[in-house]
Amino acid sequence: MKPLAFRIPIEPRGKDRPKGRIVKGHKPFIQIYTPTKTTKWEKSFALAVRAKIGRASIPEDIPIDVAIVAIFSRPAYMAKVSKVSGDLLGGWLRSSYLHSKKPDADNVAKIVLDSLSEWFDDERVAVLTVRKFIAATDEPPGVYVRIREADEIESSDAIASM
Repeated sequence: MKPLAFRIPIEPRGKDRPKGRIVKGHKPFIQIYTPTKTTKWEKSFALAVRAKIGRASIPEDIPIDVAIVAIFSRPAYMAKVSKVSGDLLGGWLRSSYLHSKKPDADNVAKIVLDSLSEWFDDERVAVLTVRKFIAATDEPPGVYVRIREADEIESSDAIASM
């Protein structure tokens, strides 16, 4: 399989938990649904992926390795600039930083993988890497994705490499 790699210029987000509501009537029941923000993001992301890679085929009989890098917008408190010197206030550098706040990395992976369901079922992901960063001052937000065939490795080797 030829590896696929692309960047989608969209603000990353995590997958929201399913919601439930009571539907009244002759036989009331609880209806479970995906929140609108999540659904809209997944559709926007899938549309942008389709524009980037088209209907690229990923063989169905192989395990895959997915790497996701989410670049979040720089918060306002990290972007304040001195009117006198032009330097960033608060001791922040112009480079990117690791993002250690919400959304959780697993929820970022869920929303990205669910958005890619047109190309492959996320049950086939054998290796998954997620990294979250706050953008550098001159860097736009976005999601980078790399999809390739997973390497065969013994579980003992995987444990030893930890």
